[in-house]
Amino acid sequence: MERDNGYALMNVEREFLGKNKKRYVLLGMSNLGGGYYSYGYAILNLIPKNNGKSYTFYPLFSVSEDPVDGLCGEKRERFIKENDDAEEITSYKILNEGTEDVTLVFYITEENCKTLTKRTYIKKFKLVNGVFQMID
Repeated sequence: MERDNGYALMNVEREFLGKNKKRYVLLGMSNLGGGYYSYGYAILNLIPKNNGKSYTFYPLFSVSEDPVDGLCGEKRERFIKENDDAEEITSYKILNEGTEDVTLVFYITEENCKTLTKRTYIKKFKLVNGVFQMID
């Protein structure tokens, strides 16, 4: 997640296991700056090693919304100029933990800031060759 004139915060959401008891950590990240609130998730993969870096880190995705009112908010013109949509992550689940089919599922609400119509959708990430990748 990029830092834009604000404070970037990171917290551990949950540690979980993948195939062969590999350890992963789901990190929550947030950034408040310039009248925008962005937040999302990243993966920290813990790798037991004697030498070298004992982890890999990579972002999954992030969303933006009005920091006061949520989604597009009262001052939605700002979002219309930037990207037309605001999103919020309502929840997540970790499915099939401890197997090769471990999957992260995120539930998201999106609001179009021009029409104020809302839709909900799901983003899924599955472990592929040791890295979580978005799937359909």
